[in-house]
Amino acid sequence: MKVSYEKYEHRAKIVQRLNNMSSPPHLHNEMEFVLCLSGEMVATCNNITKTMHENDFVFVLPNTIHSYTTSKPSSVIWGIVSPECVPVFKTYFSLETENPFLFGEETIKIRSYCSQLLEEKNSTNVNSIVLAFFQLIFGHAFEYRNFVSKAARRKEDVVPKILQYLNNNFQHKLTRNSVAHLFGYSSFHFSKLFSARIGCTLTQYIHDLRIRHARTLLRSSNLTAVQIAYECGFSSQGTFNRVFRESEKMTPIEFRKLNRVPYNTHFEEDMEQD
Repeated sequence: MKVSYEKYEHRAKIVQRLNNMSSPPHLHNEMEFVLCLSGEMVATCNNITKTMHENDFVFVLPNTIHSYTTSKPSSVIWGIVSPECVPVFKTYFSLETENPFLFGEETIKIRSYCSQLLEEKNSTNVNSIVLAFFQLIFGHAFEYRNFVSKAARRKEDVVPKILQYLNNNFQHKLTRNSVAHLFGYSSFHFSKLFSARIGCTLTQYIHDLRIRHARTLLRSSNLTAVQIAYECGFSSQGTFNRVFRESEKMTPIEFRKLNRVPYNTHFEEDMEQD
């Protein structure tokens, strides 16, 4: 299944109560946790898959591939925080653990902290208090697990770094040869690795990143279709129109007319070119 790289706003601090949480394989630069309140869900993190029930907990370190599926109706508390907000955990960012899941008595204090974090976030949103609870949650969870350097267990997985690089550079010219060379692979072996791990070709993945950015710009900016094409990294408007139509089953201008943000109505439409 395709793995995506998610990008949150700078210094993100998010905590929500969610029902029937499902999310395909992805990774991001933030720290994350999920506490199962009721029901049943399946979580995969660091190549470990567990079925989570009431009071079970999982933490996710930065740039770790993870996913969630709801096997039965469930409710969770989900939290995510940028590493810059919790520098006390910086030493953990280059480490990994064999088991990021906590169960039973291991989660007693964590459950209380998660509930209080959710209450504080929903009521006052006082930054220092919110961050204090994030530190308590992760700090307590880390006490129950041993950590080792990634290099100590195996050669560091390069895929998260590749995805992060693509997410940060998709607006520039990218070729299979240039990306493969950057990460020390031949073009042939890079293609095999990428397709096997991500579930699509490099070109398809880059197009997906560019189209997602284009959808945002079409909804909320005054840029013309030509400007958006180049802003997203396409070499021509014709290529942009073709790829967008294949992805969205409509042209960029048709998408804009259907999804335009109401308060931003003045824009110049240009003629679409095939």
